[in-house]
Amino acid sequence: MVKYDGPSRMQKVPVRLPDGRQGIAFRRVGSATAAPSPAIGKHLGASTRQLADSAPPTLAGQPIPVATFDEVFHIGTLNPDDRRRNYRESYEGSGLSISQHPDDWRTIARLGGYPTWTATKTGNAFLARWDLTAEQEHAINQWGVANGYLEEVTRWQVTGYDSEQDCDYTFDCDTYEAALHEADDDPSVVHEVRTLAVTDKLSALTGTTSGDTASAFDLALTVYAEHETGFDGVWWDDDYSPLALSCPRGVIFADRLDGWAFAATD
Repeated sequence: MVKYDGPSRMQKVPVRLPDGRQGIAFRRVGSATAAPSPAIGKHLGASTRQLADSAPPTLAGQPIPVATFDEVFHIGTLNPDDRRRNYRESYEGSGLSISQHPDDWRTIARLGGYPTWTATKTGNAFLARWDLTAEQEHAINQWGVANGYLEEVTRWQVTGYDSEQDCDYTFDCDTYEAALHEADDDPSVVHEVRTLAVTDKLSALTGTTSGDTASAFDLALTVYAEHETGFDGVWWDDDYSPLALSCPRGVIFADRLDGWAFAATD
């Protein structure tokens, strides 16, 4: 049994594969692989830094990285419960999805017809997911298992390369036979792994299918940040690459929304 960690110096990013399945791609994150279009340039201005006006919270004995914004944007209604109108599952968990690239996300998530909102809050703070250290990620995994949100499972992973998105990817199968079928009978790209999966408890909170492994860590992270810290939400500084269905994104927790001001931009 081996553990597949993907190419070196790359981060695992949950993606939806071309055939609709959920998998994990390995991409550079936060590298600004494409310049923002002039139309949305005015939406930028985020900075990732430690909070200046108070001692930053810690995890695994290290300061938790913080992202803060002048403004963020949401497409849709202002009721987090409505998020399942278009998608039964969400990579951001249960909250209000946000971005700094609303025009791109309208296309990526096929949100035509929904209004765009500008959201602002003085002193906002988001947990910057991609700036977590390996020790902090390990601590989240331990917390998730100890609190019943994550469980260790055996899966068969298929690895491959998506030429359209120019990235390596991997997705899990429940059995070796299913994985071998997906791999076109090539056993060299099939690996047995022990990995962490969403439990029934985490599924009930986030709506993600129990047993899912692709976004298990990130969903557990949202629950940790919401219940164990004072952050407004979580921020993923993913590559800006709309053609590869990738843009920075985040979530504001439902019970933090009262502190935010929303204004329709359409």
